[in-house]
Amino acid sequence: MVFFHTADDSLYERHSRILGSRFNVPSEMFESPGFYLGNQQKCKEKGCENFEEVLGKGRQWLRNLFEAERLIVADINEVSPSFPALGRYVTDIRKRFPDKDIVVLEDNFHLLEMPGFEPGEAKIAASSHFCKQLCTQQRVTVIATMEITKADLAPGKRPYFTNLKGSAAIPYDINANWGIYNDMADLMDDAGIFWEDIEHQQEIQTAGVTCLENTRMPVIEWISDKNKISGFKGTFFFRLWPMSGRIEECSVGQSEWYRSLIEKAFLLPTATRVN
Repeated sequence: MVFFHTADDSLYERHSRILGSRFNVPSEMFESPGFYLGNQQKCKEKGCENFEEVLGKGRQWLRNLFEAERLIVADINEVSPSFPALGRYVTDIRKRFPDKDIVVLEDNFHLLEMPGFEPGEAKIAASSHFCKQLCTQQRVTVIATMEITKADLAPGKRPYFTNLKGSAAIPYDINANWGIYNDMADLMDDAGIFWEDIEHQQEIQTAGVTCLENTRMPVIEWISDKNKISGFKGTFFFRLWPMSGRIEECSVGQSEWYRSLIEKAFLLPTATRVN
């Protein structure tokens, strides 16, 4: 089962984003379903002409997950943004489900408070140790988004576990670190890592002639640079649909091509993926 605690989004926004990524539909359509149900042209523009059908399937899919408690989603109105509150909630789940595998998603680590500590390195270190103990004591896996230092946000710079913001304790406490990088978000038209969506073409003007061009879409680099779980270190590549949040792992051939473009410049760890 998955417990998703979001300190960034409201519950309604998070539900819409989960549905968007599941059905590859822009999440804003689930945020304002009444508007799109009454406007077929807008649905067509968003690439979802059968939105009424998708909406029904999506609501039923999410309801089934909630009723079975395979997925629990809470925002800061239900679980306050502090580590002790998170710990109490997870402990209660473990008491009710002593034999289940439980994954805790926290978005994001740096937004949660640690009572008794002022902002600074001591607070971050205490928060990191708290998460480590929560995993051990309650037998859960915690996956949390984390912020990196401002200096490491330079365009083209890949994130690594040594860049995590706030304390040197974090790299020692975590069992695995996944750095996420999007070349198009950093470099836009100058990005070298992207994929072309042939299903959604756009019109361009060239020498007075209108042509159709494939839409450039982002490729997400998932950099595993610390891994005490399986030992694997390397970079995976995922196609991203930014309007819905859907991701799809690239093929081995595509991944090798992307890796060949950047590993010399950025010294990315090489890896062999066996499928």
